[in-house]
Amino acid sequence: MRYRSGFPENLGQEFDAPFTRLDHAYARPADIRFDIMWRRHTGQWWRLYSAVTLEKALRLIETDLNLQPSV
Repeated sequence: MRYRSGFPENLGQEFDAPFTRLDHAYARPADIRFDIMWRRHTGQWWRLYSAVTLEKALRLIETDLNLQPSV
C-alpha cells in the first residue's frame, strides 16, 4: 500500500507500507509452496498459512480480511 506523509518536514513524500508477504517455503518438481505472512503493528512478520500452492495463496490474500490493508 502506498502512503503519503503529512509531517511538515517531509510533506508529500510517499512510502510503501507492506501488509502481506509470500515467502517461498519449498519446491519439488511440479510442487511449489509458499508461506503467507502478515505484518503486525510491531513491524514483525507473522506466518498465517504454511506451505500452500500459489493458487491457494492468491485466493487467501483475496478473501482473508487479515491479509488486506485496513483503511
